[in-house]
Amino acid sequence: MEFKKIVFVNATLGGSIHEMIDSSLIVEFAEFSHKVNVYFLHTRSKVIEDAVHNLNPSHKVSFFSIYNIKRESAYRDFIGAIVEAWLLAFKSNKDSLLVCSFANRFSKYTLNFLSKLLKRKVVLCAHVDLETVNYKGKGHYWYLVNRFYSHQSLSPYLRILVLGDNIKQNLKNYISVDRLRFFISSDHPYYSYRVNEDHAINSNTIHIGVVGSITQGKQRGGDNLLSFAKAMSKYQYVEIHIISRVHKDLMEKLTPYVHIENEKGAYLSKEEYERFISQMDYLYYPYPSDCFKLTASGAIFESIVNKKPALMYSNSYFKYLNQKYGRFGYFIDEFESLDKLVLMLGDVEEYAKLCNSTVQITNQIHPKELYKSLESELTHTYDESTV
Repeated sequence: MEFKKIVFVNATLGGSIHEMIDSSLIVEFAEFSHKVNVYFLHTRSKVIEDAVHNLNPSHKVSFFSIYNIKRESAYRDFIGAIVEAWLLAFKSNKDSLLVCSFANRFSKYTLNFLSKLLKRKVVLCAHVDLETVNYKGKGHYWYLVNRFYSHQSLSPYLRILVLGDNIKQNLKNYISVDRLRFFISSDHPYYSYRVNEDHAINSNTIHIGVVGSITQGKQRGGDNLLSFAKAMSKYQYVEIHIISRVHKDLMEKLTPYVHIENEKGAYLSKEEYERFISQMDYLYYPYPSDCFKLTASGAIFESIVNKKPALMYSNSYFKYLNQKYGRFGYFIDEFESLDKLVLMLGDVEEYAKLCNSTVQITNQIHPKELYKSLESELTHTYDESTV
């Protein structure tokens, strides 16, 4: 299915760039449309525009700026919902498709209502907000988002995109089978501009980098990271480097066992981050086995595109990627002992195999390759429906 026009918007109106997922999705949708009009914050637009043109220089993609709303909370979400509603009503038509890469708690409802009223096709991308169907929360935000995904009557022209087949499969445990027809799935696209040289393991010193955003407690990996760092400290030839964003209190507990590369616990600059990544042998992901049931992890792809095998736990999403694309690291909780894991980490031949596998996976998850499955999903879902 080829659309005459795609209207692409991210109206979160916050400071987050969302460079990877937004630029990747724009490139994917551009592959099967005549024209893509992108509406972003003026502070974000230039970054995304540069990324898109580096990936796919094309006259088909045009960028238009939205001015930033600095005031946070419900007010900003309300303005974002108005912006997206205006774009659907006045910048799209029955032959086009509006894609919202990040819809807020209000815009989900306004877009759904206008999609039904105006008979306009809309795709909403679901991210961590989809996890609201997995727990009993409190407050206005949880109520609105949970209700939308679980109970709200949806427009026959609206689809919700989840970034992994396993996520759609897991949804069967939380919503009705009939409701699943509104959900489509396509894997999380990812890419790297860097050309990563072959990296041979040195068993005399093994460097393990910690990436992602880590906080105290079990769910965000703090407990696993602390116990892993303590256990690994007995192996003098294994060094753990913190290059991720880590909560201050957790950082203090980790200090005796790790090398802290970001003293303030905040995100490193892009240049510093890439430099430290290049020096690592493995990347460690502390997220526990009950994480990522309904959410994709962007951080795990840093391991793949940088040719740094992953050390991870057997959660739903990581297992899904491993089964679909091939091995790109080790599942820590599948080893009988830490001694056996450490012995494997120094295996030169196995390390080379994992690095070669990451190269193959990198090619498969590139947006210029993944667009085919996204196009197929959209064609299938709209051909099957009555719209």
